[in-house]
Amino acid sequence: MKLKIICFTYCLFISINSTSFSQDYYANGQIFNELDIALDSLYINNGYTGISTAFLLPDGRIWTRAIGYSNISTLENLDTLMLLSGASITKTFTSSLILELLNENFLNLSDSLYQWLPSYKNIDTTITIKQLLNHTSGIYDYSENVLGKISIFLDPEKIWKPEEILGFVEEPYFDPGTDWKYSNTNYILLGMIAEKIIDNSTVSNELRQRFFNKYNLNHTFFEIKEEIPDSLKIAHGYIDVNNDGIKDDIEFFSRNAIYSAAWAAGAIVSTPKDLVNWANYLFNGNVINQNLLDKMIDFEPVDLPESSHIIGYGLGLMQYNINNYEFWGHSGNIPGFTSELVYSPELEIILCVLINENDANINYITKTLVSTFTSFNTSINRYESKNISNFEMLNTYPNPFNPLTHIVFKNSIMSNVAISIYNLKGQLVEIVYDQQTPVGTHNVLWNASEQPSGTYFIKMIAGEFQQIQKCILIK
Repeated sequence: MKLKIICFTYCLFISINSTSFSQDYYANGQIFNELDIALDSLYINNGYTGISTAFLLPDGRIWTRAIGYSNISTLENLDTLMLLSGASITKTFTSSLILELLNENFLNLSDSLYQWLPSYKNIDTTITIKQLLNHTSGIYDYSENVLGKISIFLDPEKIWKPEEILGFVEEPYFDPGTDWKYSNTNYILLGMIAEKIIDNSTVSNELRQRFFNKYNLNHTFFEIKEEIPDSLKIAHGYIDVNNDGIKDDIEFFSRNAIYSAAWAAGAIVSTPKDLVNWANYLFNGNVINQNLLDKMIDFEPVDLPESSHIIGYGLGLMQYNINNYEFWGHSGNIPGFTSELVYSPELEIILCVLINENDANINYITKTLVSTFTSFNTSINRYESKNISNFEMLNTYPNPFNPLTHIVFKNSIMSNVAISIYNLKGQLVEIVYDQQTPVGTHNVLWNASEQPSGTYFIKMIAGEFQQIQKCILIK
């Protein structure tokens, strides 16, 4: 067994001031504008079908935004109230249910499978509930079974039973407790255990009563098992079915087979705002007590590509390194949709991104939006800009631009003025002006012909005066 990474849980309920974000900065809504620009740039430059997001700020306000299309053929726009698949974010709910049952003395994390379920082929009955929760069971992931995938897609109307899904489990990856490997099968078994414990109830009923209703998650549903009101729309999902480079709308394809097969491992549909609120309740100790939350964030190290920014796995939670900050949450992928929900105990922010296409590069979106929030505080003191009436940066035009833009400023006293360009990561791109400047209005031309498309920030410094503007380069 690899050594565990034990998360520093003491920071969870302590007010962190290391980032020193200005409340004035929040008050004037500037952060919302910057998140808008960052999302616009991500959408324009990367060709996503649609992106729906929610961002909980340290002051308690939530920024929500959707961009792109729900239906490409009709040009129906995606909006923030449309439901998208949360995919494996579902595991944060299933694990919370199991931990609540633990708190109610129905089970122990050390319980073995044989205490709750009959024997199934290729599944070691000595595997514990904890090993299911943190993916150290070694059980084969049924979603990797090619025959299983074909069977599910060839019969889209079928509602699969958990026991049938277990029929796609092949030989284990390793002996229980000796390594780590993500497996959706673990959470199918956890759902079965929960239903075994709670007589005359189901996983969907328990999630509804314990979590969805209790925390006013009015746009969150357990697909197939719950009826979604006609007043709510589910966004179309897209996947390149025949590998021809064209995204195919799978709305015509019944959701029955896909979501019944995903079940306790990935069947929830929701909105980013609902999922951000869920994470806020969870990580602030409203859902489970501190002792159980500590167990949840007891992370096993994982060996995944660095680009995934996932470095550990706890009890239904992933541990991330995003821009050198620790985050907790979960990512997911299901035919037609990609999802990510992350919380930073240090930055005190929660971000959810839902995309209506399969295998989208969601990590890049998350990292960029987090960077938008943090980069200028740490790199160029963005949130500490001062306003002195002797200087003013008036405007930048055109904006968006390609590749030339004019930066106009005025000064009422003689002073040295410096104008610098920074990228979305807060890195210095170019100093376009730095000289002693007479009184008057001045025009500085920036030629960005050698820079890639994206969002840039223009910073003007004159003595103690600092001001920042944003612009978008589109090529």
